[in-house]
Amino acid sequence: MQYPAENDETCRTCSFVEDLPLEVGNAIIWNGSIVGKVLFVNMFLLLLAELIQGLHTPAEAPVSPRPDLFLGRCPTSPNEHWPGRYQASSKRLDTVRITIYHANGKENPNPLLANTPKTINLMRSVICVHERFDADWPFAADYWQERWKSEGCELYRTEEPDALAPQLVPNPASVQRLVLLGLPAGSDDLAPFTALEECFHSAYRVVAKSGLDEAAARGVHVVPNRHELFWGQSVSEYGLALTLGGLRRIPQLYDAMKQSHGPWKYRPEVGRPGHRGGQFGDDSRFSSGTLGGKRVRVVGAGNIGARYASFCVAIGADVAVWDPFAPDATFAASGATRCFHLSELVKDAEVFVPMLPLKEDTRGLIGKDLIEALPHGCLVIQVTRALICDTEALYRRVLNDELALAADVFDIEPVPLDSPLLGRHNVVHTPHNAGRTIDANRAWVDDKIARFKPRP
Repeated sequence: MQYPAENDETCRTCSFVEDLPLEVGNAIIWNGSIVGKVLFVNMFLLLLAELIQGLHTPAEAPVSPRPDLFLGRCPTSPNEHWPGRYQASSKRLDTVRITIYHANGKENPNPLLANTPKTINLMRSVICVHERFDADWPFAADYWQERWKSEGCELYRTEEPDALAPQLVPNPASVQRLVLLGLPAGSDDLAPFTALEECFHSAYRVVAKSGLDEAAARGVHVVPNRHELFWGQSVSEYGLALTLGGLRRIPQLYDAMKQSHGPWKYRPEVGRPGHRGGQFGDDSRFSSGTLGGKRVRVVGAGNIGARYASFCVAIGADVAVWDPFAPDATFAASGATRCFHLSELVKDAEVFVPMLPLKEDTRGLIGKDLIEALPHGCLVIQVTRALICDTEALYRRVLNDELALAADVFDIEPVPLDSPLLGRHNVVHTPHNAGRTIDANRAWVDDKIARFKPRP
């Protein structure tokens, strides 16, 4: 029986990746009206050497060098079960071409195969994660593997303090994409990955990363690690929640309801102007009521501050922001007014929100003079870092009932159980958890994956 040459136009090639149904370890090839199944993961892992050399086995029926490689038919019509031959060939480890030959030499009219690509990618992608990374970002590694699931991504975990990636990964020389989470990336750590094309390293609590520069020098694309973006939405939303909770005393009322029916006693025996009345649970000594119409003053127009400002603008607040480094476009996008002087920003604040990262040039930026300049009754929101402010001056005014505070961060963490801030009528407090959401974990991963090169 004659078979067409490999470059003959009567050949058809089927893609596992883009055009056909795909499950891990199980690809389905549609040819005419017959469905064949290929356990391709085992095929390529176990017979890699044979694939490189190319198989050429004409036969009167579909054959395979191994029973688990492939068995099936290649008919030219629903009623004709002509024997066919399946040839796998490859010139490199990460690309394999599957070509279907028809025994009668005729072109298959099936439109499913009319425009299918000639190759599929067998890119070996590996994630190595240490428990020290999982301890802070427990949803990131598994989500990353899920995102790369269709490509057969491998995930290796370890709790060993001195674990190294080459010890975890079998045959590191065949890995093209490598993700190291909480593991070192020194010269010796990356040297065994000789086929490496792309690499990401999170130096979270790990110092050694000298191998990245060497890898880049040999042509490896080192994906940059950006720290500031992934929790912007989580923290800014949390800041908004603290603002609303502080204005309406939601946590205090929640707690008080468990102690007595006092929160339900809206109406006094004798109504008095400016005192509590029907369904009124706010504290009029401090900024209270709706956020809409409030003068909200924000320090910092970065990934968190600008988002928070835009939320408040959308609700109807009068928002002004101080940030000498932010471009004008940031203020235009958020809808906030730009303020050029901190001393002016604090003068009329009803809600004051410092939203800066803690660095040498931001530590104590909101000093005693600015804290003292805040109007009586102002609600202060702290959701990024407490030590941006002079906390001694801030806490003194809060304890004197001059300011209200809604804070997720403090100068000392955990907050001592005997702290006078805890349980106060003018303080909302949470234990520094604004940023660590499942969504933040996933946003971090999505940002990194987007920076890897696209694969067909």
